[in-house]
Amino acid sequence: QQIAVDGSSILAFNWQNRPRTAPLEIELGSGDQLVDLANNQSVPMDVYFEQDGWRKVRFVARDVPAMGYKAYAIRGLDPAAHKPNEKLDGETLENQFYRLTVDATTGGLKSLFDKSASRELLDTNAPYKLNEYLYVSGGEGSLILNFTFGTPPANLTIHEPEKATITRAVKTPLGQRLIVETKSKNTPKVISEYLLYDSLKRVEIVNTVEKDEVRAKEAVYFAFPFAAQTPALEYQIQNGWCRPNEDQMPGACREWFTPQNLVHVRDGDFSVAWATPDAPLVTLTDINRGKWLAHLPIKNGHVYSYAMNNYWFTNYRAQQGGRFVFRYAITSGRALGREDLARFDEDTRTPVLAYPFLSSFSAAISQLDRPMPVSGGSFLTCDAPNLEMVALKEAEDGQGFILRFREIAGRSGEAVIKMPVFHATEAQLCNGVEDNQRKLVLAGDAVKVPYKPYSFTTVRLKTGRPVVKTARK
Repeated sequence: QQIAVDGSSILAFNWQNRPRTAPLEIELGSGDQLVDLANNQSVPMDVYFEQDGWRKVRFVARDVPAMGYKAYAIRGLDPAAHKPNEKLDGETLENQFYRLTVDATTGGLKSLFDKSASRELLDTNAPYKLNEYLYVSGGEGSLILNFTFGTPPANLTIHEPEKATITRAVKTPLGQRLIVETKSKNTPKVISEYLLYDSLKRVEIVNTVEKDEVRAKEAVYFAFPFAAQTPALEYQIQNGWCRPNEDQMPGACREWFTPQNLVHVRDGDFSVAWATPDAPLVTLTDINRGKWLAHLPIKNGHVYSYAMNNYWFTNYRAQQGGRFVFRYAITSGRALGREDLARFDEDTRTPVLAYPFLSSFSAAISQLDRPMPVSGGSFLTCDAPNLEMVALKEAEDGQGFILRFREIAGRSGEAVIKMPVFHATEAQLCNGVEDNQRKLVLAGDAVKVPYKPYSFTTVRLKTGRPVVKTARK
């Protein structure tokens, strides 16, 4: 409500403490296009679905200001300004960072090559391809259900997909994408979409699964067998990382793990980071076979997304059928540090958001007297890029707003936070439950805030009237 607009717009919101470039998905009328109001240029779009006068499109929002927004005007389509998608032949996608090749037998990847590191990311000796769908049947009355004396081991059958079909492969104004379809036992359809963007070093995967309801014991996995000669695995927990075995108590579970989002596979100074924003269970090195291990041998860099199962009688439906979507993302490189991993986590778990701000038949949007400029801007600024934005909310007691950061690079220091939109009348350093600890010094619209390595910093801000600035187109 503070942003000046002149007609229907798409607002890209970035709540992290650094400018970000990110792909966004929106719906537009078939006769519409986007215009970047920062330079008044039309925005390249990938049209991936069209029906009844509407289109679903992807576009890349570039350099969205830190803790701020960027606006894109919706205007009438100029056909000359837009390059249509081009059909690709074969089974390979490629950009400046990666080259991936689809396995026509399973729908997974038989190669994922990091071009900048000249390295194959897939373990070619693994029993499964990368992102291969695995349906596992069996396990009734076995150790996979209950660790009880005399219970027999699990007799599992792993069903691999049937022959896959590539239904679409296109070069878009944003990069390249390929869609492959297959099926498996009790799974009439598995659609995998692979996306490479020209400007981003990451592979995006969107798996859509249509599955029958089955009461017999079952499990579903997607396999990600990463190559590592000297493998080391860790997974993201709340505010930290956990290494299987080293960071676990005796008796802790080694059969499956619950990452917040990321799994980190290291091989010497080389790393692969794998994001799973939709499916919170993984198994490492192998699928769950009900072995109840006291120690997990880290013999490879294989990660399995444990997408669903019905092994237990609590917290799970007896049958799990319907349509499901599981998204994954992969990046890689040498010496990926904690800061790099935190930013990959931000980009895949708390992405830039697209907000449609549209005129309707009863009300046209034209609000040029608002204080924030239409082209883009920041609601807050912070000069410490190693601070990750965690929360901006009203205080629990109603006294001002709470701003919370987390340090991600292992450094201490003092950050300068500025408020170009709102006038702060008071600033307090707080603890985690919002008790004031000490008053912070305000100097104009700026406040200095101390922070510690890998720690949370919480600030209470009391504000006055918004700062009114002249809007500009």
